[in-house]
Formats: sequence, C-alpha cells, structure tokens
Amino acid sequence: MDIGTGKDLKDYTIEGTLIPYHLIDIEEPGKVNTVFNYQKLAQQAILDIQQRNKPVILCGGSGMYIEALLLGYQSTPIPSTIFGIKGDRDEVRRRITQRLKERLNNGMIEEVQVLMDEGVSTEQLYKYGLEYRFVMLYLTQQLDYNTMFQKLNTAIHQFSKRQMTWFRKMERAGFAIHWMDLAWEESEKMEFVLQKLLTSSV
Repeated sequence: MDIGTGKDLKDYTIEGTLIPYHLIDIEEPGKVNTVFNYQKLAQQAILDIQQRNKPVILCGGSGMYIEALLLGYQSTPIPSTIFGIKGDRDEVRRRITQRLKERLNNGMIEEVQVLMDEGVSTEQLYKYGLEYRFVMLYLTQQLDYNTMFQKLNTAIHQFSKRQMTWFRKMERAGFAIHWMDLAWEESEKMEFVLQKLLTSSV
C-alpha cells in the first residue's frame, strides 16, 4: 500500500542521502490500526529519536492524528513548533487533481488489484481511505473510470477542506501554527522554518 497511502518514499532521499523515517509499513494490509495505537507507536519513536539526540519532525497525516499526538491525550502534551502550508484555493485544487492523475497513471489501480488478489476484502478496502475505496469500486465494475475519477477527485477536495477546518479548530484551541504560502520556493520555506525554530529555541 504505497501509492494510495501517499508514502512518497522518493521524497526521503535528498541529494543522494536517505532521510530516516518511522511509522511507515508498520502493519500488513488487512490489519486495522487505531489512533490510540498510532499515538503509542509515535511516542515510542519520538523517545528513541530523542535518546539519540536527533531532532524530531512530524510530517503529514490527518489533523486528528497530529492533534492526538501533540495533545498526548492520556499523557503529557508534547512541546512542538507547528508549520502548515496553505495557498490560493484554485491552486490547491489544481495540485490535488494533478497528483491524483499522477497516482492513477503510476500504478495505483494495479496496487489495489494486487491487494484484492492477495485476499484483502472489498469491505476492508472501502474503509482504507478514499483512493482504495473508489479504485475498488472501479475494479469491481461498480463505477466506470470517468465516474470513479470525478467522484474520487471531488472527495479528495472535500477532505482537503475538512483538514483546513480541523487546523483552524486547533488554532482556536491554542495551537500556534506557522503558515507558509504554497507559492513560496522550497528555499523560502526552509528559511522560514529555520528562522522560527531558531527563535523558539532562544
């Protein structure tokens, strides 16, 4: 489950150097994970990284999972500096659609077919997320390709809007999120992050 989950593993190699990562490929397809289990595994990973005197970077994931970890829920809240990216809504929509096209053209349909061939049930795929749900409906001939694409594209756009609503809720709850503009160059984003981290450590 590489493409539909958005692992983007190629992004973990920078100028030939592999960046270590955690909590990827922690369950086999067909297994059910929970927010509580994620929180426990993430806290273990954070402790391991801190014991090696390395910086901890939490990247990606839904707002619910990020907030669950940062709040600690049943443990001590984790001190953090939070960064987010937002930008012109039309540009966000364009990038979401483009990324979906790339995933579909680069093996996502084949990935879901392999999962089905290996015995992952359609009921489980339906629960795994938007990409697995709609591609499964296409592969089982419940949707034609164009309808699958349009419905999946719309659902991802709606999910993106819900995530921004969740992050605004986090801000109202007291989380300080340092926002970067989607249009910034990567060097500008890096300079912004480093400046904020240096300021917060003073």
